[in-house]
Amino acid sequence: WNRSCYFQPLANCFIICCPCNPKKKVARISTDANDLFEQLLVPPIDSSLVPEPFRNHLFWTADNNAPETLVSFNRFAWRKQVEGGRVIGLGSVRYDWTNDRTCFGCFFASLPELFGTIQVSPNGKWMLLNATTYLSSSLFKSAGNYMYFYVVQEDDEFTTPDGEVIDYVKPGDLVRLSWDGSDPYQCDNSKLTYMYFPRKVATINEETGVITKNPVHFDELIRRATKDAGKRGETCCYCCACSMSGPERWDFQ
Repeated sequence: WNRSCYFQPLANCFIICCPCNPKKKVARISTDANDLFEQLLVPPIDSSLVPEPFRNHLFWTADNNAPETLVSFNRFAWRKQVEGGRVIGLGSVRYDWTNDRTCFGCFFASLPELFGTIQVSPNGKWMLLNATTYLSSSLFKSAGNYMYFYVVQEDDEFTTPDGEVIDYVKPGDLVRLSWDGSDPYQCDNSKLTYMYFPRKVATINEETGVITKNPVHFDELIRRATKDAGKRGETCCYCCACSMSGPERWDFQ
């Protein structure tokens, strides 16, 4: 993904020289990704508190146009739900949350400390992640960015813009959606602005510590990470698709 001859040198300089970049570790996504996965995916302190769709999984944010690649929620602080509902998870999105080695990814990595809180709907079908910065500076004050996860159910079916059934999406998988990031109650599908399917590329056995790769999603991750640059090499920072339509962005992935 990050082989652009135009902007990659700038990204490299930023990673090496910028004092505000907290992510000093750089790793390559390859077939031998054991060390990388072991750093990102560790057993939770109490797995019973982690929502089942998140529990012990490492997700690849496939088709996400933000510069995030691999995500784990195991090290969030989790607590039990109570009657009436409350936030049950809290964690920093700076850790166990990788960024692409691009200018865009470096910018995201250097943002002020961002924390995510997790809420779960009573029926367990929806989870709400609110990413918020807690700095005192008015420059970075924010009410948060509300991002939803939907848990795929048995009778759900998803298709591409051409009507082709997406067969790798199974019950228990996640769909990441956004409407109005500033309004947690906005759910008008005509105003849907963001959607992709996080893929489980690996799962850890919390008793043995053994990490097992999911070949369907892991193999696709490797295919995309190592394929020819093609049209991406012509874009700004090797990732900018701002001027493209939805279908064009889909094909661009």
